[in-house]
Amino acid sequence: MAAPVAGTLSIIFGVLLLLLAHMGVLAPVMGFDALVFGFSLMALARRLRQLEQEIPAATVLSSRPNSARPTETSTTSTKSSSSV
Repeated sequence: MAAPVAGTLSIIFGVLLLLLAHMGVLAPVMGFDALVFGFSLMALARRLRQLEQEIPAATVLSSRPNSARPTETSTTSTKSSSSV
């Protein structure tokens, strides 16, 4: 939920810097950078929300039975941890 808020605030900040371009040479550059960063955050937030909906469906479809999972080898489980 933080990405859409940060993206929106970054876009607003970028627009303000572009409107106040008389402040110096660096203001339009920072404004453009803030706009690009804000739109990138908004796109990332949208994609993550899509993945959030897709992942539970994909895990249910691709679940394997317990017998198909790899088991531990007997050599690792038979080692003793006491060395007195």
